[in-house]
Amino acid sequence: MRLYFRKKWEKIKHRDNRPQNTDSKDSFNSDQYKRSSSAHAESSALASYSEKPHEPNEQKRDTGPKDLWQIAYKKLSNEDQEILSADRPSLQSTPTTEHGKDTEILGKLDEVIRLTEQQYEDYQNRGLKITRGSGKEDINIRDAAHRILDATLSSKDIISAIAVFDPTNHASSAWAIVSLGLTMTKNHIDIRNALFRSSEFLADVLARCAFIEKTHYRNNQSETKDKIEKALVQVYTSTLSYSARVQKQHKVNLGKRMIESVPAASNHPIIQIESSIKNDEQALHHWVQQNEHLQHRKSAEVMLDRIDEAIMLVQQVDQKLDRSNLRIAEGASFDSIMNQHEDRCLDGTRAELIQQIKEWESSDQGQDIFWLNGMAGTGKSTISRTVATLFKEEGKLGASFFFKRGGGDRGNANRFFSTITRQLITATPQLEPCVLKAINDDPDISIKSLREQFNKLLLQPIHTLCQNQSAIKMVLVIDALDECDRQDDIRVILELLPQLQKPTSIHLRIFLTSRPESPIHLGFQKIGNEGHQNLILHEIAEKFISRDITLFLKDRLSYIRQIHSLPESWPGNDSIQVLVERTKPLFISAATICRFVGDEKWNPETRLTAILNNQINYVTKMDNTYLPILMQLLTGQDEWESKQLAQEFKDIIGVIILLATPLSVNALARLLDAGARDVSSRLNSFRSVLNIPEDHDIPVRVLHLSFRDFLLDPKIKDKRFWIEEKKIHQKVIAQCLRVMCEGLRKNPCKLELGTQRTEIDRCLINKSIPPELQYSCRYWVQHLEKCEDPMKRMHDVYLFLKKHFLYWMEAMSILGLASELVGMVDTTRQLIPDNEYSELCAFLQDARPFILKTRHIADTVPLQLYSSGLIFAPIESIIRETFKRNIPGWLYRLPEVEQYWSAELETLEGHSHGVNSVAFSMDGRLLASASFDKTVKLWDPASGALRHTLEGHSHRVNSVAFSMDGRLLASASFDKTVKLWDPASGALRHTLEGHSHRVNSVAFSMDGRLLASASFDETVKLWDPASGVLHHTLESHKIVYRLSFTEDSSCLETNLGIFNLPPSFVNDNPVHPTKIEIHIMDDNWVTIQGRKLLWLPKTYRPACVVARNGMLVMGHASGRVTFFEFCLSIAQDSCFHCSLYSNLFLKGGPGMNKVYKAFHPIKPRVYLLLVV
Repeated sequence: MRLYFRKKWEKIKHRDNRPQNTDSKDSFNSDQYKRSSSAHAESSALASYSEKPHEPNEQKRDTGPKDLWQIAYKKLSNEDQEILSADRPSLQSTPTTEHGKDTEILGKLDEVIRLTEQQYEDYQNRGLKITRGSGKEDINIRDAAHRILDATLSSKDIISAIAVFDPTNHASSAWAIVSLGLTMTKNHIDIRNALFRSSEFLADVLARCAFIEKTHYRNNQSETKDKIEKALVQVYTSTLSYSARVQKQHKVNLGKRMIESVPAASNHPIIQIESSIKNDEQALHHWVQQNEHLQHRKSAEVMLDRIDEAIMLVQQVDQKLDRSNLRIAEGASFDSIMNQHEDRCLDGTRAELIQQIKEWESSDQGQDIFWLNGMAGTGKSTISRTVATLFKEEGKLGASFFFKRGGGDRGNANRFFSTITRQLITATPQLEPCVLKAINDDPDISIKSLREQFNKLLLQPIHTLCQNQSAIKMVLVIDALDECDRQDDIRVILELLPQLQKPTSIHLRIFLTSRPESPIHLGFQKIGNEGHQNLILHEIAEKFISRDITLFLKDRLSYIRQIHSLPESWPGNDSIQVLVERTKPLFISAATICRFVGDEKWNPETRLTAILNNQINYVTKMDNTYLPILMQLLTGQDEWESKQLAQEFKDIIGVIILLATPLSVNALARLLDAGARDVSSRLNSFRSVLNIPEDHDIPVRVLHLSFRDFLLDPKIKDKRFWIEEKKIHQKVIAQCLRVMCEGLRKNPCKLELGTQRTEIDRCLINKSIPPELQYSCRYWVQHLEKCEDPMKRMHDVYLFLKKHFLYWMEAMSILGLASELVGMVDTTRQLIPDNEYSELCAFLQDARPFILKTRHIADTVPLQLYSSGLIFAPIESIIRETFKRNIPGWLYRLPEVEQYWSAELETLEGHSHGVNSVAFSMDGRLLASASFDKTVKLWDPASGALRHTLEGHSHRVNSVAFSMDGRLLASASFDKTVKLWDPASGALRHTLEGHSHRVNSVAFSMDGRLLASASFDETVKLWDPASGVLHHTLESHKIVYRLSFTEDSSCLETNLGIFNLPPSFVNDNPVHPTKIEIHIMDDNWVTIQGRKLLWLPKTYRPACVVARNGMLVMGHASGRVTFFEFCLSIAQDSCFHCSLYSNLFLKGGPGMNKVYKAFHPIKPRVYLLLVV
């Protein structure tokens, strides 16, 4: 045991401020003690923290720690102070600390250890227990000694850290009493119990207080510090008071009196000290617990901060993944792998033009848009690639997008802005946080309207950047805008791009090329000359065009001469000049002739001679370019062979030029149900107009759009090569249906039931769903829509859907195209005339809600179509009944579901506040919603997709209305204005100002010549929608909340009654639509044209009714809305057709931003919309 104490003491005296392991084979079992061991454990743990050494002058600062023992000492009575002061010199021992300071307390602690050792050894040979008598628990000397030593050693372990704050060494007085008790125990065996108990208790208290002072007081910066100080001082005061009393007894007692006095010092005083100190300690521990709580809270905050940092790191990783939500058009950038073999301008050509473009870019003045336009084949795309390469080498290229008709996503604008943004954040990393925030706020932003994509992905992030930093100049290169499929999208792009010219920290200039098509020309007219610079490529001086084409031909023909080892004199300057005259100003003609002549499988001399000797007077430059190439296919063939080859040409080349996205030779062969070798051999003759890779799994591409245009032009000189577009589409749809029927099956990728789409490897997808099957799934409806007679294929369509509908949905979902399903079903339905093919119509009508209800889960976990999709479909669903065999067998009992589909087909969400008003365009293709959030949103009712968000009002929007022709949308707002918008592009046309208070309602006249607005200012104003001019103001003298024109537009119907319009505004030839008079008679009969037609059961009798334009809507007290649509047959006025819906319910009140729509079971247009 002595060895154990010595070793432990040596560790303390020579420790290097690191936590030491006190475990030893000679050590006591830690389970035998509690309070002291816990103090020791806490102090040992504390020793592991790095302590900042205290400077000597710290105690002199007003804000520094205080000498609590001195404060306690001053609270003693004068008598106790004198006893302790007088006694300390006699009891003092002065060992030297590691820091060279004399301190009494370390000497007292050393003495306690020595005495405890001696006491333990005295009893070691005589047993380790002190018998206390009958009925009392024996004292285990080993345990008591261990507790005293543990407390003492714990105090020694931390005493150096706090000794500096007890310069008067009052604590040594208390430890002297522990030493005194152990000394008296040696001579007075009969009172060992009291003496050990006294020493043990006091040592434990002193050790715990030393720990608390060090850990909870000295470094405490919280509001509990003062409370802990007060409690510690009280404990120290009680301890010093007890020490003084014991010292007093020690001095005055001699012999037996001293022995008799020991119980007085160890019984009565010990009871008193325990009672007093325990009460003081309770108060101390209360504040210690409070402080620990605060410290834990701070630690928790630190931990949370670290967690936040970790989360930020994870988010940074997620941000990289979030970029995947920026869906891009593959191959759209100028330097994509798909474009790696495309031509750049030959050195020395286009020199003046390139210089002009460089000067435009570097100029601080002038226009920010450079529009290079020219006819097909003038070399616009080659110039664009050259310009993009030049700016990239100079570090000035922000992004590029090369449109290409028939190039998949490059053929439309759906991914235009997301692709541009993806490239911009690579070129300008400062944009990334703002863009990623936009993606995080709306993960589906890449499939939203073009205007919304532009605002959130481009405009707002650019404007968010610091305006104080120097502007970064970047160039956007946009090529072949005319090859974007939708003219409306072209118009929107040209309306949005000029907004990038506003001053920001990123100065974007735009280089744009296109043919001079009408929509583009009109778009630039609106931008104005001050906003763009225009250059017409085919009007460049002829001498420059001739020079450049000459340089090009010499370069290419020289290369052909070298490859084929032809004479140096070939082809000769005269031949080149003939070719220049025949091809200028079309570079594509020169390039095509060179490819034709240079085909490695033919003799260049023979082919060039054929071109030069062809004396046909071609109608167009394209004829001059392409007909000689096509004629080579028939050279040397008889009439039957020529006819056969021409048909094969149409069947193969015709399909290639009409595909929505290119296919490889192998995929094309499987789509056409032909041999790959047969297809390849036919294509080899057209390498001058087609890009045919040697690898037959790489897509075949048309080299230039002019070839496609040439073949589809009915004016083509040789009709044998004319491609009849509708007939080719008719053949392609048949092949698509065949490929899908043969290739689609359940779970082609062999996925687990819960596999998410994003977890599926792309290689596995391409292997399980080959390219021709992917193409057929996505584009079969497009070919059906464009074919010669869609109804001829509807029986095949029905058979396909009846057997493969779910497999098709699964494949589309795996391909990430679930969002396109609704539009495809709707398009198919629209191709079927009314009252024809009712079985297919019913199937499609049931498929629509099935897709709407399941497309989200199908897009996430495709295989849930067969479980969740079918299980929760209504009992009477055609889809459920048709494919019930696919319901999983592991489900023993199915849940109860609805009998029929609910009329609530879809919820359109996007507004951030309540929706006040909704309106459909007359053709049913657009839905407008007005909201408290100051915006108007335009939706596609067929798919539920958001088309545009119209922003401009400064207060909530109360009302919206479409003009009868659908070309204008009016919105009325609390901001006292009416705004007129172009629904197609989302552009603001006019802002009508004149009302002095909020505008409540707007309405167009039937002929579209007038727009009426009703306001809180007790007026109704009549405007010219075309010009925005105010025509007339009607005084209503009361507030008009709603208004509409009568059918002949001669009056206004309002909540105040009928307002007659001035005669000058009444149309002499008003539109008189067929009027169907519908009424409710006797509360239970629906009458049409005065005839009782439909009796209403009690549960369907309405509380309110509105009837207009053949529509009857009845509101019920239960919140249900029932509506009918009636059609009067002109030929047979006794025949009425009506449709009844009775399962719509209002689920709330105004302010809930949900829009519900309901559909006629056969016709695709919307009949009723509820805001609930």
